[in-house]
Amino acid sequence: RMSTATARQAITDLGTAPGFRATFRATLWRAYVPDGPIEAPVSVSFGTRDLVVLPRQSRHIDRLPAHTRVVPLRGTGHVPMTDDPHGVAGLIRATARADAGVRP
Repeated sequence: RMSTATARQAITDLGTAPGFRATFRATLWRAYVPDGPIEAPVSVSFGTRDLVVLPRQSRHIDRLPAHTRVVPLRGTGHVPMTDDPHGVAGLIRATARADAGVRP
C-alpha cells in the first residue's frame, strides 16, 4: 500500500545499508532449531498478499513449537506493519495478554 517511488526508495535504502550484505548472508539459510522448550505464547503471522516470500518458501510451521498460533494478516503484503500497523499491534497485544493468562 505504498507508492512505487516509496517502495523503490525503501528497497534501495535497505540494500545499501551498512552491514546489509553480511547480515543477509548470515541469516539466509537459518531456520528455527529448538534447544529447549518455549513456554511463552508464540504467534507467527504472514501477510496474505506477500509476493516477496511465497508460502512454499517460508511456511515451515511444522518446525515451530507445537503451541504456536499462526495468524494470517489478511490483505497485507511482505511488510504487514506498514500495511496494517493496528492489526500487527493487535496481534502483539493479544499474544502478550495470552502470556499474562488473559484470553486473546
